[in-house]
Amino acid sequence: MGLDLFSKSTSQSCLLSEVPQENTKNDIFEDVNAVPKVIVRTYSGAVAILPCKIKVSKLWNKTVIWLQKTTFSYKPVQEDDGIITDYNLTIFNVRAVNAGDYRCVTDDQLGVIATLEVIDEEQYNVVKPATSKGPYPMKPVWLNSLLVMSSVWSDWSECSQCGAVGRRRRYGMCYVSRINEFITTNFKSNMTKCDGESSKLFKVYPDGIPCRSRILPPSIRNTPSVQQRPNEIMLGLCRVRCKEAIVNIRSESGDIIESVNNTAGIYSLHQNAPSQPQLPARRIMYVEPGERVIIICHGTTLRDIPFTWRVDTHEVSPKYLWSASGDRIHLNARDHIIIKHVLYSDARVYSCWQDGVLCGVVKLRVNRSTKTTTRLRLRILIFILILAIVLRLTLRLIRCRVRYLGIQV
Repeated sequence: MGLDLFSKSTSQSCLLSEVPQENTKNDIFEDVNAVPKVIVRTYSGAVAILPCKIKVSKLWNKTVIWLQKTTFSYKPVQEDDGIITDYNLTIFNVRAVNAGDYRCVTDDQLGVIATLEVIDEEQYNVVKPATSKGPYPMKPVWLNSLLVMSSVWSDWSECSQCGAVGRRRRYGMCYVSRINEFITTNFKSNMTKCDGESSKLFKVYPDGIPCRSRILPPSIRNTPSVQQRPNEIMLGLCRVRCKEAIVNIRSESGDIIESVNNTAGIYSLHQNAPSQPQLPARRIMYVEPGERVIIICHGTTLRDIPFTWRVDTHEVSPKYLWSASGDRIHLNARDHIIIKHVLYSDARVYSCWQDGVLCGVVKLRVNRSTKTTTRLRLRILIFILILAIVLRLTLRLIRCRVRYLGIQV
């Protein structure tokens, strides 16, 4: 059934009956004048970019500081553990501990309040770009005359490798947003009270609200169409040239005195010391045979690149993992290695790489199951009991034999 955007039945139920009220407490994270606000929702392991939205002309010779709200106060965000604070705040390989409210500030300006929501188990569909054979992304769905539900897409990641066909990825998160301002005078006169409340809420969040966010009122969030629409992850192929950062070192007169290839890790003594790379994240997983195991890379090189996995020293592709294991092991769209039921032979070292740089190492150890250990102990106990009985019978037989021979003598 089609939806008339310029008329609305009076019998239609009001989708928006609850609007979050602003707190008037004197706090930079509860500022009633902090409009607009932004909600960024993404999967754990992805790259989250929180916008500052202070006019660039006002940032001349000023330092931007990002603050994160804690339970009792707020603290400056430190550039470590996969976090870069520039004009925008970028968090690589985001985790649940990174969720919360953030805000950029200068000495005389306040940016928007950015809320980061990190999810892990929410359903998603894998789709392809228009140049592929599909499946393709879902189309927007109008919830009423003011609200539309659609996928909000992130930028493409970098290519997983250069000089050959690689992989790239981007996320499409389900958002509910207000339709662009084209409301006519006639339509404004027909707006209901519910439409007015919806308009106020989405003026605070003009970029939209995630479909299953706690900010979205239950009257919208719990509708079947919103609950059933999944997020989307788009996978595409790519091919880029390998770049070499050849730096020419010049003298004061402008003559070239040295050329170095920074891409190969070669630097000149005349250059500043390069920044230290991120340390690889290391994990040890203890699992029982037959369990379903998910191997996740916890490291990053501070770049948005799909991971390449190696098992021991051998690089493995998604297709190889699937075919060699008979569909028992596969790599999902979020670059997690999924083992449906682990075997003793899966006890190996799994390492993840980004553009040839080691990010993390996961050592998988498969323990003997409790059932196997119990059965083994039971068998040993039975064997000991049988051995004790045999020894006891043997000793009694020897004693009887000795007595018999003594009587005859």
